[in-house]
Amino acid sequence: MVHDVIPLVVQDPAFATAAQRWQRIGPRVRAADVVCTNSKATASDIVRLLAIDPQRIRVAPLGVDPMFHPEPHPEPHPEPPGVPYVLYVGEYGPHKGFAEAFAVIDALADAGLAHRLAMVGRLAPWHEPVVRSRLGRASHPERVDLLGFVDDLPTTYRKAAALIVTSRYEGFCLPALEAMACGTPVIVFDNSALPEVVGDAGVLVKDGDVPAFARAVRDVVTNDARRHELAERGIARARDYTWDRCAAVHVDALLTAAGQSSG
Repeated sequence: MVHDVIPLVVQDPAFATAAQRWQRIGPRVRAADVVCTNSKATASDIVRLLAIDPQRIRVAPLGVDPMFHPEPHPEPHPEPPGVPYVLYVGEYGPHKGFAEAFAVIDALADAGLAHRLAMVGRLAPWHEPVVRSRLGRASHPERVDLLGFVDDLPTTYRKAAALIVTSRYEGFCLPALEAMACGTPVIVFDNSALPEVVGDAGVLVKDGDVPAFARAVRDVVTNDARRHELAERGIARARDYTWDRCAAVHVDALLTAAGQSSG
């Protein structure tokens, strides 16, 4: 199973050791009877970068846990809303677009919107200095909350005005799928597996265009009709991604490999 080959795609010194490890792993992957991966984008990358025979590849898109679902019974008299926020879910990495996310929230603040940026995901001690440094260069660092792990991720998705994925490369992007399943609008850069996962159920922004991304977020969070439309599309699309479907592809791959090995 190859989830991604990020160290071979993203040219960054932080990935140098991992890239060398992939060069050693490559021959073993090429020797496999069947190789599973989670997206067509990653399948294309392993063909290109690891010289894997495309006939041996099976694409098994990931599933979404049932706990990620829209709010079933909204409170008839909800409490007054707190400070609105857009959400980012993911552990830091050189490709994850934290600087771009900070720039997006800067643009929202400059436009007069009250939204904060909630960053959910492990912030490893060895990455924290880099993240803090990048945050320190933002125009509105006071608008960013580095939350680490949260106890109730589904509710965190549901209460967000939108999920933003400013990553520059994803092998799949489970947070985008989870957010869609919760009825949260999703805005992503148009790169790697992101358009494959999100499709027309989210907003795709030209890769790396931060001003356009900020405009897209502003349009979503200030337009109730647009937000409702994206929520409905996301919920419908997320229904297609099940762990049963993912498991079925793996079962087929195992049976294929067993047949080839016995033959």
